[in-house]
Amino acid sequence: MRQLTIGALIGRALLALVLVSALVGAVLLARPALDVEHGSPAVTPEAAEGS
Repeated sequence: MRQLTIGALIGRALLALVLVSALVGAVLLARPALDVEHGSPAVTPEAAEGS
């Protein structure tokens, strides 16, 4: 097996940190869109009510 140099090890660690931070950022930005309010009733347009 090939021995990793210090530079390659640091490069892989930085790449892993970038990927993890991108995933965490995506989840944090998507959280408001994924929140569902359970207490409020669904509002339907008048055309959907059939009146």
